Amino acid sequence: MDYYYATNLTDAMEAGTNSARLFSVGPTDVTTVLYSEYRSYRDVWAVKASPKCPPYGTATSCEANRATDPFYQHPTAFAVTQCLSMTGGRRDQARVAFNALNTHSNYRSLACHELGHVLGFDDGMNAGYGVNSESADANKSCMRSRPDWTYYSKDHDYAHINGKY
Repeated sequence: MDYYYATNLTDAMEAGTNSARLFSVGPTDVTTVLYSEYRSYRDVWAVKASPKCPPYGTATSCEANRATDPFYQHPTAFAVTQCLSMTGGRRDQARVAFNALNTHSNYRSLACHELGHVLGFDDGMNAGYGVNSESADANKSCMRSRPDWTYYSKDHDYAHINGKY
């Protein structure tokens, strides 16, 4: 899986994404490579973006940027992942956009969660994952709700990731 980090990422965003790529995705069967130049065929692009919708922008700016604002539906989210291309149930290309106006305290956990979306996972509560505080240690995952975990569960998540890749 090819990665590209936009030059506008903060140091914390870049370091967190790189840690998640190496230490959260790394133990799975997914091979990752970081490239320093942009190419349209890269699998994952990590960028920093500013929401245009309230509470950060106006209703007018929101509608004017509807097609290009990655935060259009979730303007206060810390980050969003957009699937750009899919083949056979597998995401071929995705953009991870970090919110420039809503900072996070743990970018590795946030990147682990967003890269989980790239790998095909839905949000924890929507996918029946439950919450980490109610799970055994082996089942804790950055795809579940708080607290901020920085890895995928070995029992559940690895099997799904390795099954696709």
